[in-house]
Amino acid sequence: MGHAAVLKSILTHDSWMNQKWEKPMDRTMQMAHLDNPNGSPFMVGGAQRAWLKADLDRLSKNTPVVVFSHSPLQTIYRGWNFWTDDAEQVQAVLEPVDKVKVI
Repeated sequence: MGHAAVLKSILTHDSWMNQKWEKPMDRTMQMAHLDNPNGSPFMVGGAQRAWLKADLDRLSKNTPVVVFSHSPLQTIYRGWNFWTDDAEQVQAVLEPVDKVKVI
């Protein structure tokens, strides 16, 4: 039997989210453009990383784990928003698990 975890990997910095946007769509469009210098990086955040670690700690390291994530848990290319700021920290949490598939 395996285990699944779902991460909200599109969190961003509070300072960026708390900017005054005329309309919600204005904020959405900032993130929709590739190579947009006004975009904000995505992240999983400390609370979810702690939750994931606690969740995985109760499993055998041989339990196959599938992790679902909106943005890639990698740092591929920041300009395209294919970048998760704390990807390396998330990968470190996943490191002890023998079989992990990130989708």
